[in-house]
Amino acid sequence: MIEDIIELENDPDNPCFGCGPNNPVGLHLHFFKKGNEVFAERTFGKGYDCWPGQLHGGIIFGILECTLQWTFYAETGHVGPTRKFTFDPSGQVFIGKPVKLVGRVTRTGPDSISLRAEVIQEGTVRASMDSEIAVVSSIEEFKRLRPTVEIDEVMSRNLSNFST
Repeated sequence: MIEDIIELENDPDNPCFGCGPNNPVGLHLHFFKKGNEVFAERTFGKGYDCWPGQLHGGIIFGILECTLQWTFYAETGHVGPTRKFTFDPSGQVFIGKPVKLVGRVTRTGPDSISLRAEVIQEGTVRASMDSEIAVVSSIEEFKRLRPTVEIDEVMSRNLSNFST
């Protein structure tokens, strides 16, 4: 059986540095779903490096966190507040070579979903992040868990799929 690849729709006003489609300084990652995985592909050039030829660790962290949120979104239909994460930047990620970001759900619980995201380059996992994101059922619950997050019009649209 051939599985369909589904492009995950992004809000054009999403300001995210990693995936905001109109962020003038953003990375413009586009995420897709195939089976039980979410993925994006990108080649990073000069300007994103730290050591010569290597992708900056802050960029690696950011693209993994973005992958986790898109994986959560593909599972639930809305974004959620991250409870905790573990970042493993164990390998070198090189600029000028294609990178594949892959996310998947590792555990579903009543109040949170555990996920894993990986940076894959040349067939090797170069960095990974494991995360637990809270499952919330309303904008009010999201605000309670993240009181400093401003719920503007864009955020409201991204939280509008709660089943209440």
